[in-house]
Amino acid sequence: MCKIKDYMNNKKIILLLLLLMMISCGKDKKCSSSSGDKLIQAYQSPPVKISLWYLNQGSFGSIVTLRICDSNDKLVESIDLRGEDYLPKIDSVVNKNIYLHYNFPRDSKKVIKESIDFESIVLGEALLNKNNLKYNYVFSNVSQ
Repeated sequence: MCKIKDYMNNKKIILLLLLLMMISCGKDKKCSSSSGDKLIQAYQSPPVKISLWYLNQGSFGSIVTLRICDSNDKLVESIDLRGEDYLPKIDSVVNKNIYLHYNFPRDSKKVIKESIDFESIVLGEALLNKNNLKYNYVFSNVSQ
């Protein structure tokens, strides 16, 4: 009988520890970069700070991570974007809409601004769970 009680107590302790680990690893991620990231652009729009970080993935190519942080430097949202040959730039932030552009070349001699589909630019988790994003991302191409 003693062994059963010990087993149940140990099981409760393990479950409690797992729960504490899950809570501590949750939503309070810092916005600071890792050592391999290179800042492309920082944009401040109260009450958030938005930054684009270039991350070289070696043989898998490169990505750009867009991070949105609150005033306490806690991560609000992060999405990965294409960044192999041309890098995105933040144009503006209006409410929950973030406007970005690329400069993909075109054959035309005049400047053309055209929209780019979300699915053509966004990578990873944000692409799979688009409906769970807190912000709306609007992409365009400005060819010169």
